[in-house]
Amino acid sequence: MTLTLPTARSWADACASDGEFLLAARHWNGGLKLTIGDAELALAMADGTVSAGNGASGEGVLEFAGAEDVWERVLAPVPPRFHNDVMANISSGLGLSRGGDPVVHAQYYAAAMRAIELLRPPAVDDSEMHSPMRAERGSTPRFDAPVGRYVHLELDGFDHRIYYEEAGEGIPLLMQHTAGCHGSQWRHLFEVPEITSRFRLIAYDLPYHGKSIPPVHKQWWSQPYNLEGDFLRSVPLQLVAALDLHDPVFMGCSVGGLLA
Repeated sequence: MTLTLPTARSWADACASDGEFLLAARHWNGGLKLTIGDAELALAMADGTVSAGNGASGEGVLEFAGAEDVWERVLAPVPPRFHNDVMANISSGLGLSRGGDPVVHAQYYAAAMRAIELLRPPAVDDSEMHSPMRAERGSTPRFDAPVGRYVHLELDGFDHRIYYEEAGEGIPLLMQHTAGCHGSQWRHLFEVPEITSRFRLIAYDLPYHGKSIPPVHKQWWSQPYNLEGDFLRSVPLQLVAALDLHDPVFMGCSVGGLLA
């Protein structure tokens, strides 16, 4: 076997000292079992407390299995495309399989994925991992790259004040945030010169999100809020027209990814 794996005990210790794992794994009863070729590595969970687990099985145990060469890609310091996430690998048919209760998967997949991430060797020195971004260093006062403003769009028959921020020049790039979030989700991309030298980044807040203002001529508070597909699709299209964008690129996260 060419993969160098820790002992179950040292893996459990790494998880027990990781705040992200502990938050995602709270109240988990069961465990996590990885079958890596002919080898097995397992954790046991008792109400969110992690320990080394051998032969883990039964209710609450999540299982992921695959050949050693597949796990080599998944556990690389910088995994190849679709191997960075276990479910991306599985859904793409790239060699891993899963077992266990689907409800437990939904509840504790984030914890399981974080535990798997902790098996990867660091891609960079710790000193670089914990250092601030280039654009976030330096003395104050300092101004971030994006500039924000409002544009009026007619959506679903009503006037909406839509807030957006932009920076850079070149190919227009519309950036759609996650439902329930807002455009600041993209704030770090605005500070990368390698991107803003080629793209005009435009991050907008959906109606009823972030700094976008609900329509003043509609009793929106008296109606249930449903993010319907036709309405959602109309927002970037209207924004493209209002800003006179030519052949823009669209990028989205979560519901924005579905929209893409």
